[in-house]
Amino acid sequence: SVARIENAPVVDTAGVDRLKAAFEKAIAFTADKRVPGLRLKSPRITIGTLVIKPAKATSTNPGALYVNDTSAEDDYLGKIVGGKFIASRACTDAQRAKVLEFVAAPKAAAEAYGQETGTCCICNTELTSKWRLRGIGPVCVKKFGW
Repeated sequence: SVARIENAPVVDTAGVDRLKAAFEKAIAFTADKRVPGLRLKSPRITIGTLVIKPAKATSTNPGALYVNDTSAEDDYLGKIVGGKFIASRACTDAQRAKVLEFVAAPKAAAEAYGQETGTCCICNTELTSKWRLRGIGPVCVKKFGW
């Protein structure tokens, strides 16, 4: 509805720009066949049960970032577009707060998640040794430019 869009919380646009740049870098990295390493069909970042991924260029919302929750039956939580997080009705206040916190500092949130869980938030690989301390795996660091 119009009211829901008008009243949607404003997101940290600098954070959104950093996140979009990371996704674009990952897409370019994957497209470069000369670079060895894992290939990403669709780049995404997972923080707990939240997943943030860019809309495809051919979607109805090109340039948007979609947010889902893998633990819920109705997993679509909303989209980040036009400087706002437009949450679905299924999105709780706690989920909304987590999305806004993540978008404000995506690299820091990704690193904290990896350090806490021992899992890379991009490829879901177990992190070992120094990469556990960094919170993101070596290939994903290159792909996302972090």
